[in-house]
This record gives sequence, C-alpha cells and structure tokens, in this order.
Amino acid sequence: MITGTLPKETPYLRQLDLGERLMIGPCDGQRSIVGVRSDFRAQFDDNLEKLESGTPTPQVEVVPYELTRVGTFEEFIDSLLVRKDELVWEQDQILEFLIKYRKHLSQDEHGNDFLVKVGEEYLVVFIYVRVDGYPGAGLYPLGRNWKGLPLDRFFVLRSLVA
Repeated sequence: MITGTLPKETPYLRQLDLGERLMIGPCDGQRSIVGVRSDFRAQFDDNLEKLESGTPTPQVEVVPYELTRVGTFEEFIDSLLVRKDELVWEQDQILEFLIKYRKHLSQDEHGNDFLVKVGEEYLVVFIYVRVDGYPGAGLYPLGRNWKGLPLDRFFVLRSLVA
C-alpha cells in the first residue's frame, strides 16, 4: 500500500471526494471472494478461483479514483507513478470494502477495479453492479487490452503509517 502522497489527477484518473473518509479496519486475510460466490448474482467469473489465500493487513485508507478517459489497466495504474506492489489488495480487504462502502461503487454496470497479485502476476478484480442492483465479479490480467471507461472507478490503498 502507498505510504506517501497520491496525485489528485493523472492523465487517466481523477481522485474523487465521496463526502467521507473511506477506511478499512484490520483484516485477518481469511475471507475469499470465492467464499461469497453466491452474493455475485449477476455473474461470477470462474477465474476468480485462482486467487490465493490472503495475509493479515492493518487498517488502511481507501482513495477512490474515477477514470477520465479510455485506457488499459496498465495505463491507468502506471499513471499513478508508484510500484504496482503498493496498489495490491487482499481479497479480505475487497470484501470489507464492498460490505462497508457499497454505496460508493460506480453503478449501472460501470467497473470498480481492485489490483491483486497471484504469484508474480498482477490481475484486476472487476466488480460491477447491474441496473437491477445485482453485483457481478470478474478477473482480468493486467496486460489485457481491455479498455476501462470514464465513470469506472479504481480504488487505491493508502497506509495510515508513514
């Protein structure tokens, strides 16, 4: 997770003010996205089964960004000018965020993106909420030529300890 200052805007991202500070408490790393598969009633990508068990994490702040132009995952992540390892989420943290801050997810099938790592491979967990309110989840390789779209959101973890 990032310990320093994050840019307010990059060529691809703009930091959002959602009216409250988004915090995730310590997580023990035990929960998995596959373990709540039935909660993703719109779609559940079987590739999510690749995700490995997590490790415990401290309390962190979540910094939300909105995509401002079309780009690949690699382009908008690189635009933050930090090491990818600093942006990685544990599954338990993603689930805690979804429980606590569902109202802050981009709606109407726009993506909500969380960077994860399996072995040495970076992947993006893509969560969306359909118009009928049902959520879906997918997993994409970072290098995939999939295009993020304006109004999609990308969430970054920031350490509370400098």
